[in-house]
Amino acid sequence: MGLLSQGTPLPWADARQYADHVRKHGIQQFLATYRRNKESGRRGELYWGDEVEYMLVRFDDAAKNATLSLRGYDVLTELMKDEEAAKVDGRDVDLLWRPEYARYMLEGTPGTPYGLKADELSKVQSSMKRRRVAAAQFLAPDEFLASVTSFPRLGDADLAPFLHPHVPAAPDHPDAASKSLFVPDDAINPHPRFRTLTANIRERRGQKVAINMPVFKDRNTPWPFREPGLDHEYATGQAKENHIYMDCMCFGMGCSCLQITLQASHMCEARHLYDQLAVLAPVMLALTASSPVFRGRLADVDCRWNVIAGSVDDRNNVERGVDPVAPVRSPQWNLDGDRDEQVDVTKVPRRIPKSRYDSISTYIATHASYRPEYNDIPLVIDRDIEAELLREGVDPLLARHVAHLFIRDPLVLYRELLVQDDAVVTDHFENLQSTNWQTMRFKPPPTTHPELGWRVEFRAMEVQLTDFENAAYSVFIVLVSRVILCLDLDLYIPLSLVDANMATAQQRDAVLNGQFWFRQAIFDEVKDLERELLDGARRHSPVRTENVPAPAAAAAAAINGATAAAAAAAADPSACGCASFAQRSRSNSPIRRLATASAPSSPPKALGGSLEQLDANVVHSDLSLDGTGSVGTGAATNGSTLPGSRTASPPPTNGAGAGAGLGGQWKPMTIDTIMNGRAGEFTGLIPLIRSFLDTLVMDAAVRAQVDGYLDFIADRAAGRVATTANWMRDYLMRHPEYKHDSRVTPAMAYDLLRECQKVTERDEFPKVAPVHHHHA
Repeated sequence: MGLLSQGTPLPWADARQYADHVRKHGIQQFLATYRRNKESGRRGELYWGDEVEYMLVRFDDAAKNATLSLRGYDVLTELMKDEEAAKVDGRDVDLLWRPEYARYMLEGTPGTPYGLKADELSKVQSSMKRRRVAAAQFLAPDEFLASVTSFPRLGDADLAPFLHPHVPAAPDHPDAASKSLFVPDDAINPHPRFRTLTANIRERRGQKVAINMPVFKDRNTPWPFREPGLDHEYATGQAKENHIYMDCMCFGMGCSCLQITLQASHMCEARHLYDQLAVLAPVMLALTASSPVFRGRLADVDCRWNVIAGSVDDRNNVERGVDPVAPVRSPQWNLDGDRDEQVDVTKVPRRIPKSRYDSISTYIATHASYRPEYNDIPLVIDRDIEAELLREGVDPLLARHVAHLFIRDPLVLYRELLVQDDAVVTDHFENLQSTNWQTMRFKPPPTTHPELGWRVEFRAMEVQLTDFENAAYSVFIVLVSRVILCLDLDLYIPLSLVDANMATAQQRDAVLNGQFWFRQAIFDEVKDLERELLDGARRHSPVRTENVPAPAAAAAAAINGATAAAAAAAADPSACGCASFAQRSRSNSPIRRLATASAPSSPPKALGGSLEQLDANVVHSDLSLDGTGSVGTGAATNGSTLPGSRTASPPPTNGAGAGAGLGGQWKPMTIDTIMNGRAGEFTGLIPLIRSFLDTLVMDAAVRAQVDGYLDFIADRAAGRVATTANWMRDYLMRHPEYKHDSRVTPAMAYDLLRECQKVTERDEFPKVAPVHHHHA
């Protein structure tokens, strides 16, 4: 989570005086890595990886109570010893473990990134299984490594403890970081960054964070819903009637999630993926919804997104629009002269419409399908920083993105790291970059790891109970990113509609009932889609000639419309630096079927990788899932447009274009339609992925495994399999102890988490249909 450094963290009263210094040098650090890498093409294969966050749960069978174990940090310390020893021995490790915000949490990732050969897709689930096995050796018999997004009774000590060992909240303690009424600081990771981050967010805001989630109204729920003992909070507006009130960072950052990082072949491709995947973020949030309970009450939402957004909302009253704007004096340290000096700076605060943790606020790609009208929400930027970036040759879209990130103040500064070599390290840039927690993160190559390229991080998904589910969603994101690049999909919609979709995604049973704005024509149907797919691969993939019969090799050149010289040039791997994903098999049927008719709403059963069902006239070539991008691999002359790039191509012919007809390009759709398609109306993403896979020569077992992932996601999107949130809500509402008053008792939570444990250990989510729950 963010930047973990060693040193003495500064309290807010001191840290705020270095904010301008950090911003100034953070921009210089960004420019250093930008200049060094803006024209860089591929650095080997396009790697990717997942991050799964866990909670350590302890069961007290006698008391029928489940608690969060504060031994999580101790378990993490043991797990990290292998990595420390490996550094000394000079060896790689299979797994990596990292701290998270809460003491009961830990994060596991693969030790080395996955590549993009087909068999890499089969490694994800097994890696996740090994993480649980590795952690199990340090767990007590009554402990469980749970991949649940939100612990149902966090902050609810009314009937039984929720932490082990039990520690009462101490809001009035003079050294308290959060001053929470509900959660003690003992729940925070002991690394000094986390307590400082908690205290500095509260102090910068000028009051405790205030999180209010609507309570689910059942037939016996007191209405209006007001919790006893919170009169002051209701009077001051911190707590709202008919809502579940939470008051500290742990309620949000103490939740778990699933994140995917993809390395792109170059900067333009990373920016294109950033934009396109940002549109999918609300859809994936709804599909992975797994948070129906907060502080021991059933909520009228299914996701944690607004909880975590509120938990780190450091905006003060002026920035939130509560108080009028007025100039303020802000003493700032200048550390760049012959001697350090403090100067008084007068600033006019900005209105900031979003928390630091929210959906993206601007598109950043220079792709031909982008239109300025899509950036239709207010974007607050630091205009001085924007001007500096433009002077240094950064294109306007990227300059505005960075200038938007830098409206925030750095929250955790270490006294020992204030002065840095901007050409060598990027700590000041990462300080602000890593505390802008958005649905997508655009990640420049770090100077300390020059082997890494431009990356994007997909951050919207909630973690699932099973390794199968987490692997399924991870593989889906990777595959849909390849289809986006290979078919040059255009998913753009105005950002105001993306924000509307984020609100819809969090609603109860959004998969069943929600309507999501989505683009109607996501590719140019006038073109032959098979040709588009093959051309996309050809642009960046060498033709395989080794171990391929001569007629097939000749056919490869013929099909791709290539001359012998062009084919020979394409056969040189150094020409594009692409790494092989899998052989491709050309079938006349899969992609052509999509060109003639939209996919059915119920996708066909998986082929299981059986190649005998494809054409006998098979052409073998390399299809790099890292090399089918919609932008070229030549060196960029200005860091934004590449020779031969699709960024210079004309807009899709099926689009209405910018101007009066722009709004007709998208309409509300169900997630079933978006994912599975609707006959005669829309080609779904899953049929596109299946057709893409049909062009690959894959091991039958790998294809069957991937098809199993797609079948599961298709079933959940179609409402044939409940989301985790729906399943949890139904389990609790059917519990014999439930009194239809929205209250989740310790015994109810205990039984639910025991059931979650069974599901996790079976690695199979219950294939039960969702249940509709209505307000009383």
